[in-house]
Amino acid sequence: MLDMIVNERIYLSTCDSMNDADEGSWKILEHHNKSKNPDKKYIQKAKMLRDIIDTQLYTCFVETINHPLMWAHYAGGFSGVAFAYDLDPSLYDIRKIDYLGTPIISLDDIEKILRGECLPQDVGILKQKAGCWEYENEWRLFSHDNGCQYINKIKPNAVILGGRTIKYDDVFAKIVRSCGIPLGYMLATKEDHYEIQYTEEA
Repeated sequence: MLDMIVNERIYLSTCDSMNDADEGSWKILEHHNKSKNPDKKYIQKAKMLRDIIDTQLYTCFVETINHPLMWAHYAGGFSGVAFAYDLDPSLYDIRKIDYLGTPIISLDDIEKILRGECLPQDVGILKQKAGCWEYENEWRLFSHDNGCQYINKIKPNAVILGGRTIKYDDVFAKIVRSCGIPLGYMLATKEDHYEIQYTEEA
């Protein structure tokens, strides 16, 4: 977390680090509608596609910072930290997740990805999830530079601490303020409703 603040960069990961077991999966249109059965040629190309997908670097964001389930599931039950960013889609490859289930792609789509004519996310892979995840309202930021694990020269607009304090809250807060970043706390204002309350130092 401190690396993201001090060095002003966002860490990118691969699909094997995500908590959705179906992350990066796909179905083939021709197999799905029974017009063609999997053959040896497809299996070879599917392995090549798998390698591309498994090395695709990205990170995840949510639209709403005060959603209690997100704090419960991804931020240690309100003991974690959230970073707020303002990302310009003209500068970054950032895409909204579609909750349509496993993407169904064509054999031609695979060929295009293997030839470098499009990306997996262009045909829905890594961009579609099952409807049960819809509460997340997720967006994904994909790497422009294949192999670079960071998006550099990007600073959070704000840092938000959960309502439950942790041992190093004070030290962390001092570092955030010293970097000129607004600091807030996610607090319950009434039942099932949470708001950010910024500190005076921000």
